[in-house]
Amino acid sequence: MTISTAASHVPVVAFTASIDNEVVSVLAANDFGALRLRDTTGSVDLLPLQNLLILGAQLDLFVQLTGFSSNTVSTLTVGMGTATAALGSVVTLTPAGQNIVTQFAATGGSASGAITRNTFAQVSPISIMNSTTSNPLFLNFLGACTADATITVTGTVTVFALPLGSL
Repeated sequence: MTISTAASHVPVVAFTASIDNEVVSVLAANDFGALRLRDTTGSVDLLPLQNLLILGAQLDLFVQLTGFSSNTVSTLTVGMGTATAALGSVVTLTPAGQNIVTQFAATGGSASGAITRNTFAQVSPISIMNSTTSNPLFLNFLGACTADATITVTGTVTVFALPLGSL
């Protein structure tokens, strides 16, 4: 019996979205807002419409808060996933709301500041974006506000993935 192996070199691809002063609305009744990064209807597409094995992500953002109970970046919780936060849940994101970037507390003592995160160690490499379903991708923000508020976002979001083609 002969057993052989063949080396297969599938490149990891970095998909990057540049965000330029996108405004995320945060309703007082919900205390969360989301920026859609992938929409298979064609309006926004960070990721191609194919099967992908997500390996990690990198956030390099600058945010400006307006209208929050405490207009300090350190009161903001951020995550990225295939769903938005659940209504009425300002404490934590749903598992699908943070299955690409696990939620984390931003840092900063003013109403504007940088948010960076590199998540290779956090992401389970079983997240597959399927080409046949409308798997969206959201950058989620949680923050307490007594009136409607906004988060202005600038920067880049990079998702690292292995393209799997059609399954």
